[in-house]
Amino acid sequence: MSLDSIKIGGAGHKSSVKVRLLHAVVRKRKLKLHAENPGYYNLQWDGIPINDLDLIVTILSFSASLVWVSLPRQGLFLRNQEALSSPELAKAYAESFLLTEINPTPSSQVLSQNIISSLAGHPPSYPSSDYLVATARWLNGEDLVDAFGLPTPSLKARALVFAQCVFVCGFCYVFRSIPYLDRKKVTGLRRVFYRMIVEGKTGLGGEAGFEFQYVPQVNTKTEARKVDMREKWDQGVERRNMKVLVVIARVAGVVVIVGFWMFMMLLRMMY
Repeated sequence: MSLDSIKIGGAGHKSSVKVRLLHAVVRKRKLKLHAENPGYYNLQWDGIPINDLDLIVTILSFSASLVWVSLPRQGLFLRNQEALSSPELAKAYAESFLLTEINPTPSSQVLSQNIISSLAGHPPSYPSSDYLVATARWLNGEDLVDAFGLPTPSLKARALVFAQCVFVCGFCYVFRSIPYLDRKKVTGLRRVFYRMIVEGKTGLGGEAGFEFQYVPQVNTKTEARKVDMREKWDQGVERRNMKVLVVIARVAGVVVIVGFWMFMMLLRMMY
């Protein structure tokens, strides 16, 4: 990504135009289906498909909600210069949509369960459904995930998510305290993630062209896939988090032993 990419005629600008044209095609198609079948879409309640409010909420979901909800729940707090350019306005928008727009429907349940099922056991991190549900509950809260109809994760999965948060906090705060390493980390991760997600064998296989692949139909219905909590994956992110959890337990044990020894020494000195 560069400044030239977002200028008129650049790759980023072209992608943005393609996405907006894709939105227009979907909007026109859904309004046509609504005209032919009034029960297909609740136009009075939901408004014009893919409207400005939908776009605002989408942007907030990948920006403000991360800054003030998801990252703090992992123990990560941004500095003022790391936050958004207008944090007060962004936070006000985020609080507004969290209060008024979060209302899970049966379709929300289908989508959430299918997302968990499609990610489970797949590269690059090979997470289990149990771990993904535990992560969803950690980041989004119990009430919202219950409304999505997702099952209750195991205690082991919750412990691995805790270890993930400890690992991420240690990794991020250590690098952030050293500006040179922080810049190197950002540059390196951008390159690694691009290769892994876009160019990798298990990734997209190339940059997206934003083709119109799935045409809305009256009879088209997405069925919910069963979230199998029994699947176990002893590799990837869960294996690493288990190692982190073992290190945490050992450090905690050493701290307890040393603390008890110092307490006993203090008692001997006093008496």
